[in-house]
Amino acid sequence: MLAEGLDRVLVFEDDVEPDFSTLTLLPDTLQQLPDDWELVYLGFLKNGEISRKHWQKRQFYKLLATFKAYNWLSCREVNNLFPKPYSVNLRVAGLHDCTHAYALTRSAAQKLIEAQTPIYSAADEVLTHQVLRGQLKAFICNPTLFDQQGFNSTGHRGDGSYVSD
Repeated sequence: MLAEGLDRVLVFEDDVEPDFSTLTLLPDTLQQLPDDWELVYLGFLKNGEISRKHWQKRQFYKLLATFKAYNWLSCREVNNLFPKPYSVNLRVAGLHDCTHAYALTRSAAQKLIEAQTPIYSAADEVLTHQVLRGQLKAFICNPTLFDQQGFNSTGHRGDGSYVSD
């Protein structure tokens, strides 16, 4: 992306599937992005909705972080764990699994390269780390517009294989 001088790209998993029941929302959803967006998840798993349970979990995790009960999550990262309201079809991103489909800008690509040099993790985990650290201006679509073959809202469908027939 950077070598080609591209400002924005759309990335799909090799087994991505459009959700035709929601895909018509794509143009309106993209119009809701702020001018300075860097990443938007168009398809993902986990934490798509905003709920009171998330607020309660966040408070508990903040308490644990305050007392340094664990060292893998800072208070700042706890604040960014769950999505926050933004617009009709967008939420501020939090902790989400998988990257069925996403779009990113040149500035996000540069930040991700810097964060991943040397390579230490899978791409979707690097995105998550950067979002939780507040390093990317990231959003999720609500509802999601893409799915991934062999997945449902909780993960793999449990057929025992990642390989499609």
